[in-house]
Amino acid sequence: MKEGEPFCCYDCTPCPEGKFSEQEDMNDCSTCTDKTYPSNRQDFCIPKLIYGPAPVMNDKTTGLSFYQMSPKDALQHAGILTLLLHFNWTWIGILTSNDEYGERFVQTVFPVFSRK
Repeated sequence: MKEGEPFCCYDCTPCPEGKFSEQEDMNDCSTCTDKTYPSNRQDFCIPKLIYGPAPVMNDKTTGLSFYQMSPKDALQHAGILTLLLHFNWTWIGILTSNDEYGERFVQTVFPVFSRK
């Protein structure tokens, strides 16, 4: 708190890290939910998002809470193939995770790629 000035979260004294205030001259700061985090200005909460499949989403023990946006695998495979064909790449290497998802990727991608 600044000497001689009123305490507030939004405009006077910033909220502590992990908290936010939606209005000026507020006496209290609020905490974002576990599915959001405060904006840089600490005036609202932003949803946590992941685009695409991410192995971290399979581990429910970490306590992470995210919204995940992921197009269908077939669309991703077609997009990758379109890029390869566009740039005339004929030699490619594929690295996958050593799990069920990686195995499924190999089983679905190789037939699609070999047709072109």
